[in-house]
This record gives sequence, structure tokens and C-alpha cells, in this order.
Amino acid sequence: MNISVSSTTKIFKMRISLFTLLTVMIFSAQFITAKVPVYIVAGQSNADGRALMEEMPPEIHRYIESNGAENIKMSYCYGSVRNTLGLFRSYVPMSEGENSDKCGFDAVLYSMIADSADNPIYVIKESKGGTAIDTACESAKNLYWNASPQWLADAGMAGYDPMTDTTNGRSLLLQLEANIDSCISTTLSSMPDGYEFKCIIWHQGESDRAQGERYYSNLKALVEHLRHHIAQKTGDESYLTLPFIAGGINKDSRQYNEHVENAKIRLAGEDGNFHYIDLDDCELRSDDNLHFNGNGASLAAKYFYECLKELDLLP
Repeated sequence: MNISVSSTTKIFKMRISLFTLLTVMIFSAQFITAKVPVYIVAGQSNADGRALMEEMPPEIHRYIESNGAENIKMSYCYGSVRNTLGLFRSYVPMSEGENSDKCGFDAVLYSMIADSADNPIYVIKESKGGTAIDTACESAKNLYWNASPQWLADAGMAGYDPMTDTTNGRSLLLQLEANIDSCISTTLSSMPDGYEFKCIIWHQGESDRAQGERYYSNLKALVEHLRHHIAQKTGDESYLTLPFIAGGINKDSRQYNEHVENAKIRLAGEDGNFHYIDLDDCELRSDDNLHFNGNGASLAAKYFYECLKELDLLP
């Protein structure tokens, strides 16, 4: 087969052009930047964490031994004290507002997410054991997640207020939203490449069992309130559909309520960005039949991670 000089030249030039294009693509990829991923975690005791630390995986213990995970940054509120500085610290597993011998499924989840990320992940967490949405239910410290505008107007933000030296506020939702605002203003807005809220991770409902038939409307209002608040604060209307991922309550739990679980399932069927995770096979502690043990917490984390991966919500 004879190939002319002109044909050979064309082929050579084509190869040079292709090589140049690939070189530019590879070089440019080194400088592609990514927004900081931010996850919001909220709920009551299983979100806060009651699994015994001695039952948790080795990597969780390393976070404590190294005085915090450098690839996980957290801003944490737990009802009693307001976090209004908007600062993040290297993550150390906590429960009930302090370093302890317990932690939650989220500790394992953060580890899994961080392992898939090139840069640190950021978490804004608000959790308080024994707290309800419905104000007709008993709720720890008289604190609630209720999103009724009328109730919020009178309730005030939960937590100690150093400006007035009072702790009269009752709203955990307002406390969470205030911390989100502070984190945006103080830290996230200063990120060179920006930030992105990935989703809201929620585990709650046990304390609403006495008013389970109202959980659907109560949780729906909370989801809408959080989404609207974040969209308004950021000016980004896409957050009006921010993914909301709700973990289920094990049917063996002594505080399980069918109406509460059906409400989550119903919302998942109506709202394309609300997702329900069945956690029935996540083991509970034998001494309280309420909280995840180490195995249960690790399995719950796996299910949440798989959901994040399926929804393309990993960094």
C-alpha cells in the first residue's frame, strides 16, 4: 500500500494535535478545584450517639488518639450551649456535648466519606437526646424541633445566651439554623473555591411516638423550613430541594411507632429529594433496646454511605 508524503504529513499533524490536546487536558486536571462539601446532621440520641466506644471500629479510636481527624471538620451544637462563632474543629467523636465513651453511626459515616475525598469534609451537627418535634410530646429539657412559625416566634433559640446570661429559648431548629448561618458567614464563605451543602442527614422520631399521627405534617414542615432557610441565607434556590435523608427506627426498639415510620416513607414517596433508609437490621444495645450498639451503628453508617453514593452526594 502506497502512502503519499502529503498523507503522511496529515497523519503526523493529527497525532501532534491529539497529543497536545491530551497534554492540556491532563495539565488542566491538576488545577481543577472543587467546592468544599458540607453535610448537615441532626436528630435525637441515635444521631447524637450512644454506641459504646469500645465497640466501634479502630479508625474511630484513632480520631481520639490523634486529637481529632484532620480530614473531617465539625461544628457541633447539642441544645444546651449555642455555637455562634461559626468555627469548625478537627473531628473528635462526641456524645452529649463532650468527649465521652460513646459515639454515633455518623462517626463511621464521616470516616467513609472522608476516605473517598481528596480534601477535608465539613459537618454541621445539631443533636439532643430525647427531643421531639411535636410540642404536645415530652421532650428533653423542654427543647423541640417544631417548625410552626407561631411557636418559633415565642420559643426563641435554644441554648445558653452569653449576651443575656439566660437559657430561656426552646427551639433546636432555630439553634441549628443560627449555627448554619454563622458557619457560612465566618468560615464557609471564605473558602477560595466555594462550598456546597450536600444533604441533611436525619435520625429522629422516637420521642414523637405519643403524637405519631402528626409526625408526617411535623416533619414535612421541618424539612421545608430548613431548606428555605438555607436557600435564603445562601441566595441559592437549588437548596429548596436539598436532599433530606431520614434513617428509620428499628422495629425492635421499645420506642418504635408505626405512624412515625410511615410518615417518613410517605414523604419519600411524595418528595423526590426526601429519602428513607430502612435500619431494621441495625442491632440495638441489649441494655436499653433503644440505641444502636457498635455493630448497629457501623451497619447504619454503611447504609447511609450507600445512599449518598447512589445519589451522587459524595465529594
